[in-house]
Amino acid sequence: MRKITFCLLGLMLSNLVFSQIRNFNLTLSPTAEYVFWESDLGLENGFLYGGKLGVGLGQHFELRGIYMLSDDVKTDYKNSDELEDITGIDLIDNNSLQLRRYGGEIKTTIGKGTLSPYLILGGGVQSLEADVDGAEKNEQIYLSGGLGIVVRLSDRIVFNVEGKNTTFRMNPSAILTTDNLTTLGLTRDDFGNERYSNWSVSAALQLHLGGEKTSEDSETLYSSLKSFQGTLEPMVGNISFDNSLGYRDTWLAGVSGGFDLGRYIGIRAFYWKALEDGETTKFDDLAMYGGELRMKLNQNSREVVPYLLLGGGKIDVKSSYKSNNPDVLEAKDNNFIMAGMGLNVPIFRDVDLFGSVRGIYTSNSDAENITSTDEINTSVMYSGGIRFRIGRKTYIDEEYQRKLDEANQEYQQKLEEIRQEKDSLIEENKKAKIKIAESQESKKESVEIKEENKESNSEEKVIIEKTNKEDSDNKSEEKQYDINLSSEQFIDIINAIYGTEKINTSSSSETKVEKSVEEKEQDLIRRIEQQNQIIDEFNKRVDELNNSQN
Repeated sequence: MRKITFCLLGLMLSNLVFSQIRNFNLTLSPTAEYVFWESDLGLENGFLYGGKLGVGLGQHFELRGIYMLSDDVKTDYKNSDELEDITGIDLIDNNSLQLRRYGGEIKTTIGKGTLSPYLILGGGVQSLEADVDGAEKNEQIYLSGGLGIVVRLSDRIVFNVEGKNTTFRMNPSAILTTDNLTTLGLTRDDFGNERYSNWSVSAALQLHLGGEKTSEDSETLYSSLKSFQGTLEPMVGNISFDNSLGYRDTWLAGVSGGFDLGRYIGIRAFYWKALEDGETTKFDDLAMYGGELRMKLNQNSREVVPYLLLGGGKIDVKSSYKSNNPDVLEAKDNNFIMAGMGLNVPIFRDVDLFGSVRGIYTSNSDAENITSTDEINTSVMYSGGIRFRIGRKTYIDEEYQRKLDEANQEYQQKLEEIRQEKDSLIEENKKAKIKIAESQESKKESVEIKEENKESNSEEKVIIEKTNKEDSDNKSEEKQYDINLSSEQFIDIINAIYGTEKINTSSSSETKVEKSVEEKEQDLIRRIEQQNQIIDEFNKRVDELNNSQN
């Protein structure tokens, strides 16, 4: 019932959280990873495929969930120190294993350039299962850490290359099937847990799906580290412990204190003391202390601010503490890690109310000996209190920054609209100029054609008048010289001038082939020159005939 309540509360809180989120980056990173397995493990090197879903807290911090898998991890028993000396191992065929890794990690990017290094630290669960029917699944808890390089391709797309080391504890027989163990006459209890580590290299294309562009956040890692504000948080809470721990469910009271690094990240130290049953001022013999990392999902402290938290610490019990579990003779100190989420609700400028829910994860085994998730116990804690911000932050006021960002975003949007309108007007202007030019060209051709026709008609008229005048003069001369040209003589003159070619004065005007203005102009010039030649030759022949008659 407690787990169901925890899940329902987590679901409702997550809906409230994400309804309040603004200016954070949701990232998606399809990923390929090549693993160099430790040689003693008995696995062949190979690829894992999967992806990472993250929440970017500004430009420099990111919380990522991871899921990687391979359905074809090959075993190599001869390379396993624990298996190679077993009698009959050479008779066992190598298997293919299905591997799954899921967990989380924190990424811290250093710098804002095109190429920026980053650090990663994470952990999760790894499972191995033989690809045969009825195979037993073996799970291990892993921790990982490494370095990477960010290559910024655009405001929304980056390319990540990273190398990291992954360490875990595992029973070497996990790569053998139950049938294999039966054939060898062994059980898994014949093997002890061993610590393994492997290196890997991965590449991922990271897409920023929402929130700020990577170029819009002016906060640097250096300014985040030097721009901090103190906090003090009195609280009360209730915790339901896992029964196997032997701790009684109890109310706690205590205080958290620390500072915020920039607009997204906060660090807290805490000390919580258990209260005796039914008491509000008397403390029990159990205390919890440690530290946690707060990651805000909204940069504006004047609004409801959801946050995620990760941390750890120690459960400290005195020897006089009485366990509520008869199977636990004496409750012992225990280390724990925790993860959860919460909300800050502002009531005054530097005063907030807050509420949170945490999962507290412990084990009855020593931390260095934890192998699988079966050894992890889960307890649930609810808490609330008042947060006081102490001192002035040295970075720009968040409300002013938010308004500035909104004004800048509105300006950029209007600027883009003006640019689009300008481009549209330029395009329309180009089209209008083309139409005007085409219209003017058409009118010009029409005017030129009219001018051509007018000039042609004028020239022809002048030529005809000149011809008529000269014909009249010739006739006068003929009459003066008493020369009679017969029709045969006139035809002979024309043939002598033109030979077999005949002039077609109407061919240019009656042609049905459309010509350019330049061609029409050249045709007219040739026609005028031709006609002038005809007139000159005609007058010359007439003169010759007249002279011969004299």
